[in-house]
Amino acid sequence: MSKRIELTHLTFLGQGREDASIEFGSSLTVVHGASDTGKSYIVETIDYMLGASSLKTIPEEVGYTHILLGIRLADGTRVTLVRSPAGGDIEVYRGDVRSIPSGRPDEILARRHASGNVHNISRFLLRQIGLDGTKIQEKKSSIRDLRFRDICHFFVVDETQMHAKRSPVLHSGQYPSQVAEKSAFRLLLSGHDDSALASSLTEVEKSASKGKLELLDSLIEDCQAQLQSEDPASIEDQLERLDASIQSSTSSIEEFLRERGSLLAVRRQASTEMVEQERRLGEVRELLARFNLLARQYASDIARLEMVREAGSLLGFFDQGACVFCGAAPEHQQANHLLVESASIEVAVSVEIEKTSRLQEDLNVTIGDLREQAADINQGLRQAEGNLATIDADIAALEERLTPMRGGLEELLGARSNGERQISLFSQMDDLRARKRELEVRLLPDSKPMAPGVDSTIIADFIETMKQSLYAWHVPDVDHVSYSEGKAEFRINGRPHSSRGKGMRAILHAAFTVSLANYCFEKDLPHPGFVILDSPVVTFRSPLGRETVEEQAEEMLSPTVADSLYRYMDVDFPGQAIVIENIDPNIKVADGVVEYKFTRTAGSGRYGFFPERVRNSSAE
Repeated sequence: MSKRIELTHLTFLGQGREDASIEFGSSLTVVHGASDTGKSYIVETIDYMLGASSLKTIPEEVGYTHILLGIRLADGTRVTLVRSPAGGDIEVYRGDVRSIPSGRPDEILARRHASGNVHNISRFLLRQIGLDGTKIQEKKSSIRDLRFRDICHFFVVDETQMHAKRSPVLHSGQYPSQVAEKSAFRLLLSGHDDSALASSLTEVEKSASKGKLELLDSLIEDCQAQLQSEDPASIEDQLERLDASIQSSTSSIEEFLRERGSLLAVRRQASTEMVEQERRLGEVRELLARFNLLARQYASDIARLEMVREAGSLLGFFDQGACVFCGAAPEHQQANHLLVESASIEVAVSVEIEKTSRLQEDLNVTIGDLREQAADINQGLRQAEGNLATIDADIAALEERLTPMRGGLEELLGARSNGERQISLFSQMDDLRARKRELEVRLLPDSKPMAPGVDSTIIADFIETMKQSLYAWHVPDVDHVSYSEGKAEFRINGRPHSSRGKGMRAILHAAFTVSLANYCFEKDLPHPGFVILDSPVVTFRSPLGRETVEEQAEEMLSPTVADSLYRYMDVDFPGQAIVIENIDPNIKVADGVVEYKFTRTAGSGRYGFFPERVRNSSAE
């Protein structure tokens, strides 16, 4: 596993001065709040403690004589780097020192790198991460030792770097330094230094290089044959116009799709109601069938009772014997016995007929209500069917209007894809020409071999890692990322990093820095193990509660991007991260996350990196 170090604290000390200190978490530390509270000064001081030549003087640091940077090494050992704000050597003390040291340091390190002397901050730090003694190319025909300052900008990114137009690879912006800067980037990506450049080319290698030159010429010609324009700027302008047209077309289509969605929702509701009405109609019809059967039964019962009532009075008059009504024997029958009994039976039958008739009347009323319900439901179903037909017609009309719009959008997307391919061809030609120049230089008499370019597979893997970071942060329009090794330039959807706006340049630089760390972690390549990002998503924020409308409008690239970046650094980034920002992070501070909010408001939270009393006394 590659060696990593971890920053634990940064502290300013001075006799009679209140300590100014900040603790760093092992995962994510967020320092946010108002501008002019010392947030960026923290980044500058860390860079200074890691070997930068000087630290700018600010009123608040007057009176402080010692700066302490706590570090936990890869084996768990704690050391403290101590340096004066005025410059000079760096003292190393074993252990976690938090006060002005009184004893002798365990080691004194010079600021400048020296190949013949291990006692300098550059070689000390390079030893901790396994890169001491490695070589990088300095000029086209010379190599030198890697210095820590060659790679520091890949993980400590101040606000100026974050928003700069130059490539994240080219830190200095100076043309003579580009060879070394590209070589340092290549070393981090591949894990291989340029020691082999000290040897000369053999005749076999020269012959192979000539063959490669012929192949490169052929590839360059193929690219030129596919180009539809010789001016990449015009293609980029065309891409911008296409993006605007695509955005307009997409918005129109989305509006139609929302309208269609509303119609589909209404249709689903109407269909649901129709199903419910059909179910209810089935129930009504089933009840009508049962009640009609019952009505016929009532009619049959009444007819039978009428027959009994009419015929009952004749029973018993033609047969002298036991009473047909009560069963009494003749000797027990009284006078007019049959008349009395027949009258009684007639009364009983009449009562039963009346009761059944009332039931029949009630049933007829119910049957009538059900028939009315059935008629209403049928009418509602016919109306619903008509409504559905109207909705279907509206949906079909929308589809007819959407079809040409979709076709137009597809044409625009095809044109943009073609334009991006053209830009990619320009980038590819730049890479091919850069490789050709390297080979041509290597074939010059008495020249030393040029450093090879970064392997295309490695570049592709790194670009994929960078795209995953951009996707995770919900940065828009980052489907196509490419790297031109000749210019050390990244292109996003065909547009170079330098042509982007300030906010977009910042988030792309942050993605580059975080992705380089992730790539090194995944490939077990040397990396310090931490990244420091100053203002990756905003540019300015006023003191707490005093922002103007204009400042609020310009404050961040996108709330979604900012929130996603913080969430990613909190949950998914496997190293140590220190993020300096003006905006308040919209995340729940989890265990292990350290948060500082600087208010620049007296009596409200922490004033800034330096105590409020220190700032006030400095102002006096």
